[in-house]
Amino acid sequence: MVPYAPQRRTGLSEGQGVYRQGKHYGKRNKRFKGAGALRKERQEAIALDLLMMNSLEAVAEKHSISKSALYNLRKNPDFKAICADQKRQIFGESAAKLQGYSLEAVEILISVMRSPTALDQIKVNAARIMLENGRTAYEREEILPKLEELEKQMNAIERK
Repeated sequence: MVPYAPQRRTGLSEGQGVYRQGKHYGKRNKRFKGAGALRKERQEAIALDLLMMNSLEAVAEKHSISKSALYNLRKNPDFKAICADQKRQIFGESAAKLQGYSLEAVEILISVMRSPTALDQIKVNAARIMLENGRTAYEREEILPKLEELEKQMNAIERK
């Protein structure tokens, strides 16, 4: 910073930012300069919104970027890795939640299966669904850490 350079304040209202040394700082700085300009934290937020929101347009609007910049970002290998990490995290949390409720669901299934008024097909369907979901969640929980360990080992071998 040049010590004698004038600092100027524009007619912006409180909290909208100030100009210093010809650069704008604050809330009004929403210009996007390309996929490379995004910090990792912002890319993670965009990746999460891509998973949660209905349309690319909504994600682009929320993050004040153009649709073409979002399309280009989705092609970026680093961003693809961030998206994959976000997906793993979401599915891991949902699997943990499913496992947390599995005991209660088993108790409900047992009561349905023992109920003399429940139809046999309802009993079978409920039991099958719970067993399949429990098995899938268990396999995902067991396989993903092993796969990540293998990837780390492969990366270590490639570096050598």
